[in-house]
Amino acid sequence: MSFFHFIEKSFHWEEGSIKEFEKLGSSLLLYVEFTSTASRCPYCHHKILHSKDYRDQKVLLGHWNTHPVSAIVHKRRFFCLCCHKTFYEKIPGVEHYQRRSNDIKNSIIQACSELASFKAIARSHGVSVSTVRITESLCLKRGIL
Repeated sequence: MSFFHFIEKSFHWEEGSIKEFEKLGSSLLLYVEFTSTASRCPYCHHKILHSKDYRDQKVLLGHWNTHPVSAIVHKRRFFCLCCHKTFYEKIPGVEHYQRRSNDIKNSIIQACSELASFKAIARSHGVSVSTVRITESLCLKRGIL
């Protein structure tokens, strides 16, 4: 099993979505593009969509052998011909408007429940202390912790 195949399967991405791989110092950078079309408009549920434009988004996926793994995702923006609204395609494994994968967030939540310091959690996950605090406070508010 190749490294690309392992990453695609762990994030439930379609096969062949990773186009390039680059090592920048101690970090790994993947270039990702999805080819399947969006099935329906999230507003009116109409099937006929038009691809309007593209945008690159950097997402922190996690760590592999203590190296941070990030992805530059080439996202498409769709235009619905029925309701005339635009929307971006969803990235599997990443919530809407987020720059970190769900695995990173779940790992931070798990570390917060083990009573580690915010600074230690931030250092081990490659995020800022304020990110750990915000994640923990949202979990407390929702009753997860």
